[in-house]
Amino acid sequence: MERVTAREIQNNFGEYSLKAERKPVAITKYGKTRLVLLSIEDFMKLLGRAQEALHVSELTAEQLDSIYNAEAPAENEHLNALLED
Repeated sequence: MERVTAREIQNNFGEYSLKAERKPVAITKYGKTRLVLLSIEDFMKLLGRAQEALHVSELTAEQLDSIYNAEAPAENEHLNALLED
């Protein structure tokens, strides 16, 4: 992903908006990435992905392993009682 300063975006917005239609552009301020400029298509994909449910058969082995080995935070320990018969 291309990284540009906020000043560069401000001075050349047209150029970077065209680039963002092809691939996201990271915008930095004081050396830290603060924003990402992206196409509406990419944005809509992200929105849809956030609400998308996957079937277990669609998960990779790494994703399944992460789920299997995940641990709940200690402050939620009391919820285990709800699983007991």
